[in-house]
Amino acid sequence: MSFTELNVNPRWVMSVGQGTVGVRKWLLDPCEDQIAFFKRVCKSHWPGNRNMVPINVQAGDFDDQMELKKGSGPTDGGMGALPLCSQTLVVAQYQFLQIETCWPAMFPKPMHIKGTVMSMDVKGSGQFILVSPNAFRAGGGTVAFKPSDSCRFVIPITEYHVSCDRLTRAQVHQIMSPAANEWDLREGTVNSDEFMGIPPEGLNFDSWNAQPSLVPDPVDPVRWRLTAVLRKRQIWGALRAGQPLNGPDGPGPYGWNHDYTNVDGKWGWYRTRVLGGLNGTTKVDRYTKVRFEDLFCGNATSATNDDCGG
Repeated sequence: MSFTELNVNPRWVMSVGQGTVGVRKWLLDPCEDQIAFFKRVCKSHWPGNRNMVPINVQAGDFDDQMELKKGSGPTDGGMGALPLCSQTLVVAQYQFLQIETCWPAMFPKPMHIKGTVMSMDVKGSGQFILVSPNAFRAGGGTVAFKPSDSCRFVIPITEYHVSCDRLTRAQVHQIMSPAANEWDLREGTVNSDEFMGIPPEGLNFDSWNAQPSLVPDPVDPVRWRLTAVLRKRQIWGALRAGQPLNGPDGPGPYGWNHDYTNVDGKWGWYRTRVLGGLNGTTKVDRYTKVRFEDLFCGNATSATNDDCGG
């Protein structure tokens, strides 16, 4: 492809409102495929900075007198004026918008499709747990509350709003296909694998949303931003000094399938199961465990996900 990049002054500008903004210009030979060049520009990034991506691409005749020349040029013998060929001027404006590296170091970054962008918002909240007064005792071993009292304590809950932006329609379909545990079926499930460094059953898929997004693409500018709201409930069944508390699953951490209750006269964090199955007599976990590793990739075992990584 034959093109020439022109020198521009200023090349880039930094501002409080927009961050870093840059401009690049090229001259494209008239015989070249303009759409192919535009697609190439729209998928590019600023040299040395992958976070600066195109936000505006303009194209037109390099010679601003071409329209006049077309009207007064030679004719083809009755078919009107023949168009004159001119180089095409392409102007692209870049801005710091795509944040590829801004991710908390303490959380392993989820796998996501190449060319998409991950981001996360964190929000703290809590959950009240109501238990029997017999679970609360004073220092001398006596009951601290009367049986008629309502006893409760707060379990910290952390909300992670994890988003994946710049997804194409095909990629959204891939992520939400039935083979990939489509998102509307994930609601109320918990992670069966370690996800973002959080042990199994510690994350609950609370809700999600999909919002349209746009990129400067001459063929398909529509993109999507998927956000999953994951709520962490992580309870350690051991004191800081390493003293174990009651519970059949060891010292923890306990997640969404555990409750503080009494079993055989011993209070502690125990796995809670409910009756389910076809006959309603099978004991199953209260929250179904689902693979979270491929949340933003679709089926990670599929051959179509070779470009999916952390």
